[in-house]
Amino acid sequence: MKISFKLLIILLLPLFCAQANAQQTAYTRHGTKVFLYDDGTWEYAHQTENPADIEINESGSGMSAEIIINDDLLFSIHNGMLDNFEVLRRNGVRLYDNMSGKLRKIGPYDLEYEFSTDRLKQVGPHRIEYDFSSGRIIRIGNYRIEYDFRTNKISRVGDTLFEYSFFNGKLTDIKGHTPGVRITIF
Repeated sequence: MKISFKLLIILLLPLFCAQANAQQTAYTRHGTKVFLYDDGTWEYAHQTENPADIEINESGSGMSAEIIINDDLLFSIHNGMLDNFEVLRRNGVRLYDNMSGKLRKIGPYDLEYEFSTDRLKQVGPHRIEYDFSSGRIIRIGNYRIEYDFRTNKISRVGDTLFEYSFFNGKLTDIKGHTPGVRITIF
């Protein structure tokens, strides 16, 4: 009986050691699942399904997106440029500036424009930042926007990452989650 007990311990010992060195699961402050490893590295957990707040138009190019923040503000981006924005809850009035004739307020949101370019600079608390050299939008409020360096397709909105195939440029994976933001890629 002692021989089989020793054999059992020898067989189970590697399992306990492997478990001690295995990854740990954690969640970011935005609820994104990640794996932490003993060597200090980490990676996003693979998500097999698209979150409910992401919609992909399969016939689209991936160069355009609609970003809805808190079910209230819609920003349309086409080829990195702000194509349109809209307040979805249309409570309140629209006020225009006497001198420029530009819209300066929609409902509860004050609007600001860049002086030199006339581009929209801020909608309420959401500051809009543009890349200096290309003019593409790189941030709306707290949400970073990035583009795939090979294809110029949208590769990040907030904490949501979009990965494309190196060979055919098609969307291959979606990782992460950005609470309070609905994203449509087309």
